[in-house]
Amino acid sequence: MTIFECETVPLPPSVEKAIARLAGCGLFEYGLIGGSWCFPFYDTIIGIKYNFRTLDLDFMVDGALQHRKKIIRDLEAELEDEGFISTIDYATHLQKFHTADMEVEFLTPRKGNQGKTVLIRPFNITAQPLPFLNILFSEPLALKVTSLDGIVRVPSPRSMLLHKMIIAHRRTKESKKSKDLDQCKVLSLYCSRTEVQELVNQQKFGRNTWKSITASCEIIGIDPPFAQKVRLFPSVSQGTSRLLRNQVIPKKETPMSASDHPFHRLTPAFVMDAVESRGYRCDCRTLALNSYENRVYQVGIEEGQPLIAKFYRPGRWSDAQIIEEHEFSTELAEHDLPVVAPLADEENRTLSHFDGFRFTLYPRKGGHAPEFDNLDNLLIMGRLLGRMHRIGALRPFEHRPQLSSADFGHAAAEWIGEHFIPGEYRDNYCALTHDLLQGIDQLMTEVTPRVIRTHGDCHAGNVLWRDDAPHLVDLDDARMAPAVQDIWMMLSGERPRQLAQLSEIVEGYNEFHSFNPTELRLIEALRSLRIIHHSAWLAHRWKDPAFPTAFPWFNTPRFWDGHILELREQIAALREPPLQLA
Repeated sequence: MTIFECETVPLPPSVEKAIARLAGCGLFEYGLIGGSWCFPFYDTIIGIKYNFRTLDLDFMVDGALQHRKKIIRDLEAELEDEGFISTIDYATHLQKFHTADMEVEFLTPRKGNQGKTVLIRPFNITAQPLPFLNILFSEPLALKVTSLDGIVRVPSPRSMLLHKMIIAHRRTKESKKSKDLDQCKVLSLYCSRTEVQELVNQQKFGRNTWKSITASCEIIGIDPPFAQKVRLFPSVSQGTSRLLRNQVIPKKETPMSASDHPFHRLTPAFVMDAVESRGYRCDCRTLALNSYENRVYQVGIEEGQPLIAKFYRPGRWSDAQIIEEHEFSTELAEHDLPVVAPLADEENRTLSHFDGFRFTLYPRKGGHAPEFDNLDNLLIMGRLLGRMHRIGALRPFEHRPQLSSADFGHAAAEWIGEHFIPGEYRDNYCALTHDLLQGIDQLMTEVTPRVIRTHGDCHAGNVLWRDDAPHLVDLDDARMAPAVQDIWMMLSGERPRQLAQLSEIVEGYNEFHSFNPTELRLIEALRSLRIIHHSAWLAHRWKDPAFPTAFPWFNTPRFWDGHILELREQIAALREPPLQLA
């Protein structure tokens, strides 16, 4: 994601006011501006000109938010404060916001057979799920606009072009189809065929989608060779693999990207060379996946399924610690647990070295986000955790660390206080973390839990649901910890809801391994340590160019105000009675 800075964007006052209000609510940490109102932003940063007359505003929201319970901001109330009236079509449940001359609607990428609307709880809005919006989220541009007093995100021009090529031929109204194709024609003047080809190579489309893309190319006058490339995508033969590799266009770097950062060497060619050092033949398709601590790529393999290549951040783990993580994953897989374990080479080694980097290969496994709103799914998840912990309790890690308040709390808070936090927040931060950690240390002393080998970062983002069952991925944070460390992040909502969720998890868990209910006293302590550690993790990684672009909200006054409030809330939470099983 590239960040641009500008004083202003040519917007009508009413549109500017609505966008500024939503930017101040944090919407663009999770969403994008969609539709025609992207073009004034394109004009500002790239010079793309397109005239239109609509005052309808579309905002796209990441669908993953529907699984979160904690309220971020009530956008319905915020828009009503701006004079909008909320209306709901009770046939479709579609929510829109109106003024006398303006309409606001929220959209979200459609997954599977979703209904007509999706409730985005953290923002208290409903969004309409539409197909192919995931393309627009693939590489957003961020603009820091002075007049909007915040950061706004829009899709990249080439992702907008590809999206419009597809949806134009799915329109039922000829006027909307014509408008989409007009926008395609304008965007095609600024997006090279190679740039669009690179984006298309990252997608997986059906035959009808290819027909739509081809038809759009012909209508807007793109040269036939480009249209044919987009439509066919023959597998790259071994003979041409090396030739095409030199034509791969690297992703644009952000203005903050530093050439001395070690990850800058991970070009597509470097990644493919590393994979081929393991004996595979790449077909020139690489796709960077969401990963910040490490770098992870999907790599196409000739005459085979794509592989996942994970390159480890230099200096974080030792070889022995990484290998121990791999051994734990493999041990779980050998006991028929649904865990994505690393692939071994001919000498049964899972950790490889290539030109100064350490990397591991995994099979690509599909799946969708778990639906933990369904209590039956939590029962199934509890069984998986019980099976994992039964094996995890057999022996300790020898090289990987133990979760402790010393590392996750004291060291993290001390570093933030001394090296990173703005001066006006330092005294409050240091006093609050001191009191909070004092309470955590006392609680840890009173409970003295048994520590076992755990996943360590077991939340919904590290669980894939496939074939009606959960599959665990990414054991990068595996460590010795209390069993409840792998349970508490599954809980959400108000206390009665959490009790119902916990009951299902523990019921399934106890079928395979005995859960110690005294560990429930540690939930708020573990949550507090995660909050402190997460902010320190972001601060430590801030020189990595991927972090300021991925987390633009961090290290802002708004973040620190919220973080200070969150620490106060955790001090109060530690004093509340813990969750208890019936």
